[in-house]
Amino acid sequence: MRSFLFIAFLLVGFSAASQDVDTITTIEVKIKGVTCANDLNIIGENLKELDGIVSSALVGDAKPTSKMEITYNPTLVVVDSIYARIEDSPSCDFPDQKPYKVKR
Repeated sequence: MRSFLFIAFLLVGFSAASQDVDTITTIEVKIKGVTCANDLNIIGENLKELDGIVSSALVGDAKPTSKMEITYNPTLVVVDSIYARIEDSPSCDFPDQKPYKVKR
């Protein structure tokens, strides 16, 4: 009987903890200065280095102002850090340049 109560306690505790899972948020970000899809791949790889980034994906086609959908955990990373990481990404054509600007 004791082991049953212990297991029930664990299950209830685990169930309550799983309901308190960190909130995952998705935003759509407009990025100016894009010349090709490879630019967005570089930006996506740089975003993955931030703790809390779940995923990033191009929305539509790559254009001079492109959209990315970014899914993240706001308890681990803030939007300003995401924007800063995008704007700090190097160009695929000119790696010493950082041509991207987040359109706010």
